[in-house]
Amino acid sequence: MAQVSEAGRVLGRQVNRMADGGSKVIVATVIDLQASPLAASLPGVNAEVACPRVQGESERLRLTVCLVDRFNAAMRTTIYNDGRRIGLARGDVVIRNVLQFPQVFGFSNLTEAACASSAPAPNCTSATLVPGATAGTWLWSQGIQLSPGGHAQLGSEAANRAATNPF
Repeated sequence: MAQVSEAGRVLGRQVNRMADGGSKVIVATVIDLQASPLAASLPGVNAEVACPRVQGESERLRLTVCLVDRFNAAMRTTIYNDGRRIGLARGDVVIRNVLQFPQVFGFSNLTEAACASSAPAPNCTSATLVPGATAGTWLWSQGIQLSPGGHAQLGSEAANRAATNPF
């Protein structure tokens, strides 16, 4: 957990350096990976020490959420998070909202990879999707990569942040 937190702080310091150099920066938090195909494929783990117990969560789910939350918290508390030079796109919140209200966002599959295993990125196309998958209604294209529909949600958050921050 200490390494994950330090990685978040390292990213935050790099973003601050860009802002100190006069750049206006949009940075996204790490997306919530709890429902990703990769998370589902991980072996069971013991997250008892690292993460607090949440009713009904599996050990793997708890560890995945905890790692993302620790990284994002460290990055958020390190960056100049006042909106003047850095816009924070909340990727974790976007994906958690999609997971909680998939129909609102037009998603029908939140856990499976839309791309066939024989066509990994960047070779996945509409012709190599698994049966029933669509690029806009399945959240994941592969392992931890968002589908075009998932990217559209994250991009919308970033565009909103760029338009509403007082740069």
